[in-house]
Amino acid sequence: LLPVVALALGLAIWRGLRPLYALSDDVAKLDVAGAQRLPERHAMREFNSVVLSINRLVDQQSAALVRERRLANEVAHELRTPLSSIALQSSALAGALSPEDRSRAQARIGADALRAGHVLNQLLALARTSRAELHEVAVPVDLVALAQEVSADFAQMAWERQDDIAVTGPASVSLQGHPFLLELALRNLLENAIKHTPPGTQIEVQLGGRADAPGLPARATWLQVCDNGKRDQAQAVAGAPAADSLRLGHEIVARVAEVHGAQFGPVAAPAPFTTCYRMGFGTG
Repeated sequence: LLPVVALALGLAIWRGLRPLYALSDDVAKLDVAGAQRLPERHAMREFNSVVLSINRLVDQQSAALVRERRLANEVAHELRTPLSSIALQSSALAGALSPEDRSRAQARIGADALRAGHVLNQLLALARTSRAELHEVAVPVDLVALAQEVSADFAQMAWERQDDIAVTGPASVSLQGHPFLLELALRNLLENAIKHTPPGTQIEVQLGGRADAPGLPARATWLQVCDNGKRDQAQAVAGAPAADSLRLGHEIVARVAEVHGAQFGPVAAPAPFTTCYRMGFGTG
């Protein structure tokens, strides 16, 4: 009877695993780029939770692909404008121009080159944040010392614009994180606060972990950059496109927050400020 039992057992196992093999084939044939999903109801009810989890992962991946494609299109458009302007001004320099026109063309080439370089630097920073989890180890970071160091780096720029930069909070706020990425996020927040506001703006880096921090856990650690500037007025005064019209700076900060398991977004600004962007780091 042993051969008969072995044959019957093998057939039963094969028939039992056949739905799993079919599900594996369906998963292998999924086209994530085309937002293809598995049927919600599977022939085997035991696989329904697996199918739902796979579909949820496919939806997340599809949304990420849509964001990346939109960002790529926006970046291509953003780079096309200054590069076309550089080519046009270079052609003009080859002709007969007055000293004033030549000077204006050279200044325009320099400004367009800086604009294109800024976009490329932001893209490199964005790629840097995307790879952070793969090879970096979190270490203790003092956010207060980091905020003071970064703010000091922007002191000259703020002085030239008659801005005021300050750091407020406890004497020390410790956090397990990536120092380079946290510095990168804070630099982007301060750069946006300076470049998107009119001269004479009051800018403040605020840190803490109050129990009443809205939307955060009771022991949350947070860092936010606030200002009292009017961004529409700043753009009108500058008379030029915003330095971060793609909002790459905020995208970089959002990815740094994601690496740290944190939340990032605008919050209610305390008086006398009008705008605040906060990174909340859970129960750090």
